[in-house]
Amino acid sequence: MAPISVPIASRLPSSLRIAPTNAAVTRVLSRLSRPALLSLALDWLDEGNLSLTAPYLKRQNDDYDDDDEDDGDFYPPATSLEALQEHYTNLQARKGSKREVLDRILEGDWRHGLSLYQLAMADLQHLYDHPTSQKWTAFQIVPLTAKADGEDSEATASSTVNKVSLVVPRFHPSSFLRNLQAQILPDIKVHYNFDRHKHLPLLLLRIFILDSPYNTSLAAASTPQAPGDTSSTTRPVANIESSRTVYIAFPDASPFVYLSSAQSSAGERAPGSSTVGVNGGATSLRSLVVEAIPKALSQPRERYALKPTNLTTRNLSELLQRRGAGRTNTAGGGWGIYADEKTTIESPLSTALPETVASRLEGKKRGRPSKKETSRTKRPLSPGTQRNQQQAKRRKQVATARFGLSAKMGDGCGVERVDIVMQDPFPGGRRFDPKEQNETEGEPMEVDGEPSQAGPPVTDRRRSKGGRRNQIDAVLAHDEEEAEEEEAKERDAARRAAGEDQDEEVDGEGEKEESTWRPRVAFTFHGPHVFAGIRKLVEAGVIDGEKMPGWMTGEEGVTVGAVRHGRIRGHKGSGMP
Repeated sequence: MAPISVPIASRLPSSLRIAPTNAAVTRVLSRLSRPALLSLALDWLDEGNLSLTAPYLKRQNDDYDDDDEDDGDFYPPATSLEALQEHYTNLQARKGSKREVLDRILEGDWRHGLSLYQLAMADLQHLYDHPTSQKWTAFQIVPLTAKADGEDSEATASSTVNKVSLVVPRFHPSSFLRNLQAQILPDIKVHYNFDRHKHLPLLLLRIFILDSPYNTSLAAASTPQAPGDTSSTTRPVANIESSRTVYIAFPDASPFVYLSSAQSSAGERAPGSSTVGVNGGATSLRSLVVEAIPKALSQPRERYALKPTNLTTRNLSELLQRRGAGRTNTAGGGWGIYADEKTTIESPLSTALPETVASRLEGKKRGRPSKKETSRTKRPLSPGTQRNQQQAKRRKQVATARFGLSAKMGDGCGVERVDIVMQDPFPGGRRFDPKEQNETEGEPMEVDGEPSQAGPPVTDRRRSKGGRRNQIDAVLAHDEEEAEEEEAKERDAARRAAGEDQDEEVDGEGEKEESTWRPRVAFTFHGPHVFAGIRKLVEAGVIDGEKMPGWMTGEEGVTVGAVRHGRIRGHKGSGMP
């Protein structure tokens, strides 16, 4: 009689094996290179991992003769672990194809299946080999103010952020996983795997979510064919095909967490598969994890929430630079020289010239010229060449003063995309007239001397086509309701403090501000290192470094924001803690 599998609320065990013929297993291993596959196979054969990564070996039993079973096998099983380790070591010493190693793993040594722990190790190996393969978003852990009105304080905890408290939650991996598992939906199963990053001071948590109520081999087994389907006797279950993987990075001694975007293990949703999460998409799954993290970190009478910092990048080093445990969290751009312990600047109030700051940052040592230089005859430069050299030197000094130690090519702290929208009124004090807009909305406009019918705004046209939604539009739309609530609270407080006359004056200013014309202008910067590119443009004279706003130097530490009154606004503020 077949064993009965009962749905339970526990997580998936690391020893659960998945068939090597599964498309998800082949996809995970195919992303690795040949040296990475060989190194991974030797890690599986390590004595500390054998309980979860044991290979298929030849049976050493006198009463059982399996020569007939292994006869004709293209990859005969090894007799011992030592022989198998020696074989993979020899493969590292000689050249060969990746397909040879992949077939040896799937059809030979691990023909009985790969455990979830092995898949987690393969995924993490790919992350180490390709550091920019995941897109990370930084969240700040903020404490909440709890208040009780005759009831339990835990049940009536307020969602107001406590800006005075400096309490940081204590993180313990086992307790965090136990609390996180309590927040997971009962109709899905999750596998967790912690790993210490090899090069960066952070702890990685891989969350593998499977759409199945079972935590046994039934979750990854094969199901019988449907009635009337004569194509095959069995068909692979769609649970693995619809799985999702999310990474959470916990930096050391920092009140921030980094969350990656949810990715499917099979690339696309398999036919006939059910959904994962509330709406079945990667966005809903990621939202589920975001809501569960602060609850897992919270304790009785200590509640926390995650606050977006509007910093998104594929570079973990940049996240540690801007949202880590160092002193550069609120000292970006040119202010970073005061956070660097190597610099000898006494105070930010010192009236150091840009040339002096540049010499200290670049480590220039002014010494006596050598005899070879003094003996060399110098040709007099033309006035135009001398003027160009002085201007180039001046631009480099301005760039050093504005950017400081940051935004340099090759520093490993670059962002790939920056989205900025301008919300400042148009210069000149032009007023906005809704009637005038309605009258001219349908009037034709001339394009190259020919009349053309005026169309809807750019934002409406993009939404009507159903294309990819801009990231900044999504962020601003998400913050619009919360911003309106805060503005309403501030107006109520101003009305109570200043009286009716002052309130009318404030309303008048608001009407004046709303009547000012604000054109829709958005900037999107692309590149491997956006701020390093802007620094190069300042040194080349394309951008005026003296009049350039501070957010173009990266000192605000945000990649998505809105500029209003000359200052960038991230998530309800500058984005800084």
